[in-house]
Amino acid sequence: MTSVIEWIEKMIKNECIHYFEYDKFSHFDEIGRGSFGKVVKANLANRGLVALKFFFNDNSKEKLNEEFIKELKLLYEIDYHSNINRFLGVTNDSFYTLVLEYANEGNLRDYLRNNFASLKWSRKINMALDITSGLKFLHSKEIIHRDLHSKNILVNNGKLLIADFGLSKKLAEVTNSSISSMGNKIGMYEYIDPQCIKNIKYKKDKKSDIYSLGVLLWEISSGSLPFHDYRSNRNILAIHISYNNLREKPIKDTPLKYQQLYQKCWDDEPKSRPDIEEVYEILNEVCEAEKIERTLEMKLAPTVWAEMKLAPTVWAKMKDEEKIPWFRLHNEKKLMSMIKNDMTLLNKSNFELIMSTFNSPFIIEPTSLMAGMIMERLATRQIVSNRNIDYGGDDNNEEYAEFFNKFIDQNMVL
Repeated sequence: MTSVIEWIEKMIKNECIHYFEYDKFSHFDEIGRGSFGKVVKANLANRGLVALKFFFNDNSKEKLNEEFIKELKLLYEIDYHSNINRFLGVTNDSFYTLVLEYANEGNLRDYLRNNFASLKWSRKINMALDITSGLKFLHSKEIIHRDLHSKNILVNNGKLLIADFGLSKKLAEVTNSSISSMGNKIGMYEYIDPQCIKNIKYKKDKKSDIYSLGVLLWEISSGSLPFHDYRSNRNILAIHISYNNLREKPIKDTPLKYQQLYQKCWDDEPKSRPDIEEVYEILNEVCEAEKIERTLEMKLAPTVWAEMKLAPTVWAKMKDEEKIPWFRLHNEKKLMSMIKNDMTLLNKSNFELIMSTFNSPFIIEPTSLMAGMIMERLATRQIVSNRNIDYGGDDNNEEYAEFFNKFIDQNMVL
């Protein structure tokens, strides 16, 4: 224990670690608790809100300081990345305590619960990129997190931060055991590498983090806690995940490339999972495709809305089977022409990039498919979700969404 204290005091003396006087903190409010200890929000004089991580003293003081110093050394090494929860320094109230950046929007689980209805795919992809960027940095330092889940991802001013390095280790220091020294737990079954469930002595590596990342990418796409139907029976869940290859089902309208990515990440075979550099590259491709698609939507939207404002009075006199031919007559050529003429956006590489994110088993003339795709997206995103289009008093927006779904189905096969 003496050597631990000496190391901390030496680092403080050499100004490698900042020391905050404990009496400078006030207005304590517990915001999280786990097997390691608790996290408390506090006000630091002349600085504002910070987070204090207190370690439980159930174990000996020597054991407690060993856990503290282990996490402290990791935080000291990874302090400077924008997607890592920032380490500010230490304080001491009988035991040393970590002083960390306070995340004003809570953890990812709470953030999704409170904000998912308003999240667009562009935002979801950027959230996934934030986590991936942070993990990419850790892996470049030969550090594995070993406990990635949505409560260990924090959100501060919209930016996602990887946090809680209590189980993290340098890759060279990982032993042949998945059991943590704090609480003898292997982690949360929803996110843990199935190999760790099959073999309690399995040696976690970077691919174990990749598995957890895959589950987080699905969680961002769904807004739901994975396997919430199994919350009451943890052992059954563990068996199904590890031995029956149980995985969550894809969410409708998820970009195909994004879906394929997280499914590859949570492959049962570690060697089949991508490394973090590949995950980062693919997510950037999905992000770029989303930007191009949104630009096309903005260009096409005025034409679509102008025709749709006229539609209610016309459709009232039509049978369902007459509506799709009518809309083709009034819109398809115009939209296809607009897409063809926009050569800055619809070059071959951009078209392939966009279409690689969607699941289309048909071989179709590109501009026709693009027109149908854009119209479907405009309908589902802005008619149903945002409900912000004036239809001349007719508020039955679901009818138009249903119509567009029929349109896209027919556009795929004609």
